[in-house]
Amino acid sequence: MNEFLFTFLGGCSPLCVLWILLGSVLNLINRALAHELFNYIRVFGLVMILFTEGRMLSWGMLKKNKTIAMLDTLGLLITALIAGFAFSMLFYTPSIIGFLFGALVLLMIL
Repeated sequence: MNEFLFTFLGGCSPLCVLWILLGSVLNLINRALAHELFNYIRVFGLVMILFTEGRMLSWGMLKKNKTIAMLDTLGLLITALIAGFAFSMLFYTPSIIGFLFGALVLLMIL
């Protein structure tokens, strides 16, 4: 039954159709709130796409193209630094503990 609904709705999930019906057709969701939520969902979707594609990079391709390897390494280091700085600012901890958290985030990404 679920495959039939997915195919019948043109590849759109029933939850998407419900959201459209509640928001646009029945006007039960405030339009400004819907736009604000869409902005957050859009950014989250972009982050997920970039993260997934970054995880799918093969070592062979990185060895052939040094620019990708350099940018990937630089991106990981910047992510670790930002995560560590944000952790130390949010939880009022010393910087060394924040950077330890950033290193843990870096290990989780790898």
